[in-house]
Amino acid sequence: MPKNPKVEDNAKERGLRTFARPDSFAYRVHYAQKKRKDRKEARVSPLLLDTYPGAAAAYSLRQLSSTATNVVRVRRSSDNAEQDFTAAQIEGGTLETFCGSGDGFVTTWYDQSGNGNDATQATAGSQPKIVDNGSLVTENGKAALDFDGVDDFLSAPDDNTLDLSTEFAIFYIINELTALASPYTRHVSKGNSTGSNGAYSFGDFNNTRANLLPAGANSDGQSIRNQGRTLITWVGSSIEEFVSLKKNGEVATLIDVDIFNTPIRNTTDPFTIGDANNERPTNGTFQEIILYPSDQSTSRVGIETNINNHYEIY
Repeated sequence: MPKNPKVEDNAKERGLRTFARPDSFAYRVHYAQKKRKDRKEARVSPLLLDTYPGAAAAYSLRQLSSTATNVVRVRRSSDNAEQDFTAAQIEGGTLETFCGSGDGFVTTWYDQSGNGNDATQATAGSQPKIVDNGSLVTENGKAALDFDGVDDFLSAPDDNTLDLSTEFAIFYIINELTALASPYTRHVSKGNSTGSNGAYSFGDFNNTRANLLPAGANSDGQSIRNQGRTLITWVGSSIEEFVSLKKNGEVATLIDVDIFNTPIRNTTDPFTIGDANNERPTNGTFQEIILYPSDQSTSRVGIETNINNHYEIY
């Protein structure tokens, strides 16, 4: 008996075998199973730290862990009142309602790793902005913290979970503009002194290359300034030593570097985001920073993919 072309074409469009007509038992079973699968997948956590645990510190304006609650504490400019906010409240407009027509400044960027390494700033003039004249600061439609390039920074007290050794990984999203106070910038660092006196400093060198101090690792001419949002990955281990720069709208750049010609050492200095003491402040925005005190070379692609799926960087 010849097949019904119309039924066969419809079945192909649905990705079913040709006998699975809409009124067939197989059709109903297929879609009942699909609905159950979709509900199950919706319950599975896509949160980054649930999938890739072990971070020393994790800062973001999205929720990274199923156990995390508030992601930032914000001071509004109208009366200096402060309040904690979840990622959902930031995205849903509750933060903007709190700030009214004024500005909102971050006093605490909460660590979602569970280690309690919250990054804070008590000085009003040095707090990064998250709401500007009643509107949420965003990059590509996602919330961001704006550092003014003069004196904005956040810091966490010294903790041994933040010390790095010969194995580490850091992932962060930045949109860095031209440096204002210094030709060099320090995005994420531990230690207030410049150069080899600090434990480590991830930043940009003189508008020419991303770098890591004091290990002396450079990205071989790959600067990130004025390049739009960039996902930066530094990984150091006994297996791999490289920096991965993934720029908005560009193909990812993977560069092998000799990271450990000067070993990273531990200090009792605070951990800072956006620099400290006005030495080499960052002019631009951050959206997420995740630091691991361990080798994440085998998880690197998965972590980068998780980040990019949310922020759409490349």
